[in-house]
Amino acid sequence: MRLIVTAMKNEGPFILEWAAHHLAIGFDRFLIYTNDCEDGTDAIWERLAALGFAEHERNDDIRPRGVQKTALMRADSHPLRQEAEWLLCLDIDEFVNVKRGEGRLEDLFALSPEADMIALAWRRFGAAGRARWRDEPVTALYRRAAPEACPFPFHNYGIKSLWRADAGWARLGVHRPLEPDPARLAALRVTNAEGAALPGHAEKGLWLRPETAGYGAAQINHYALRSAECFLMKAARGLPNSRRSALDLGYWAERNFNQVEDRSIERSAPLRDEWLARLRADPVLSRLHEDACAWRRERIATLLGEAEPLALWLRLIVTETAALPAEAAAALNSLVAKSWAMGRA
Repeated sequence: MRLIVTAMKNEGPFILEWAAHHLAIGFDRFLIYTNDCEDGTDAIWERLAALGFAEHERNDDIRPRGVQKTALMRADSHPLRQEAEWLLCLDIDEFVNVKRGEGRLEDLFALSPEADMIALAWRRFGAAGRARWRDEPVTALYRRAAPEACPFPFHNYGIKSLWRADAGWARLGVHRPLEPDPARLAALRVTNAEGAALPGHAEKGLWLRPETAGYGAAQINHYALRSAECFLMKAARGLPNSRRSALDLGYWAERNFNQVEDRSIERSAPLRDEWLARLRADPVLSRLHEDACAWRRERIATLLGEAEPLALWLRLIVTETAALPAEAAAALNSLVAKSWAMGRA
């Protein structure tokens, strides 16, 4: 079984597309933790669980490390986690995009048949100039992305990891599995999407680079912003783990790259559309989806009626990010690293 694990709150309008896409490319089940939902996100996953596609758990009593990490700690002991062959921790704004064959997991595994873990690099997609939110597929609305060579900010090359559940890692992690068995560490086979070995995988911070990202084979399409209205919703909710980053204009400016058109995820769109039609044909799911969309429209209208969110929204609309030359990017990343080091001291 190929299992996706995640936590979410108030993401109802995006669930069916995200689930359909990942079922279409070869994942089997979802293990979903929700908390404090107002839009019916929890009800949608309850229905998907009833239909056999997921297990839904409550994520109440949040621990000090945050919502997402609390969910992953709980998932470590869940029976579904024990049954899985492959595992991936993936957020609702992230889509696995396999660029070979039919765009399925089998096409990815064929490039790394002996891998214990495949590191999939983020590709950041901007808001594409969209101020308003529409109930349409995210993968169709947002086709503008950062160029492949875009080293600033350094976290452009963050990863998500697809890994064998029996390979010897003890715990789920947000970006990669944690606590490898010391006796098996030297033998672990970790690759990028193209099958190239990543010998530095045991380092605490595994960041890929343009030359090691493996974009030719696969990537994680990361729609961290969506529209300016969606970002207002995200800012109002807050980040699931980080206390360092504020969801403000700076966060937006570090991610609103729209320099390059990238339609590569459309390779798997026919398979996704079949699954999406199947899910939407369920009358309960269809009703719950519409209810979630209505809640979001009402919430956006409320935010835009308040002075601070309205001011932020107006700034978001006019702020777009340019990829920097390599020398300037390296200098800025060095300054950021020093700042982070001082913050930890």
